Parts: sequence; structure tokens; C-alpha cells
Amino acid sequence: MWDKEIDKAFQSMKTYFARLPKIVSLVQGKMLLLYLAISKQAVSMVLVVRRAKQQILVYYMSHIITGAELKYPLIEKFAYTLV
Repeated sequence: MWDKEIDKAFQSMKTYFARLPKIVSLVQGKMLLLYLAISKQAVSMVLVVRRAKQQILVYYMSHIITGAELKYPLIEKFAYTLV
């Protein structure tokens, strides 16, 4: 169950990713890594690239699911947030 403690941890994670000092552009031919989290209440993803044995943030997205979106199957929740 999503409670205040989990919400606080989630907000901390979002703050951490938002404050990362390195955000890079894509380079053609470089492999990207996508970390994805989908729950009944939220969809989040982080796109990173590996450079010099580090994972560097390229893009971050988070969407809180509300209203009619709550009725969507999990995969549709993710697809809908990308549009």
C-alpha cells in the first residue's frame, strides 16, 4: 500500500534525480538504459547513458495517475503518460 513513508521516499528520489549535476545529450550509437516503475498510482522512468563507468542522466519523467486513468491497465497507464 502507498503510504506517507513511501510517498516521502518517492519524493526524495525525485528530488535526487532532479538535482543531478550531469545531464547529457544523446550520442548516436551509444546504448541507453531505461529504468521504469509502474504502479497503480504512478509511472516513472529514468533514461541514462553509460560513460566512463558512470550512468549519466539523459531524461526523467514521472506522472501521478488520477481520475479515469486509475481504471487503465498498467501498460496503458505507461503508454498514456508518454503521449
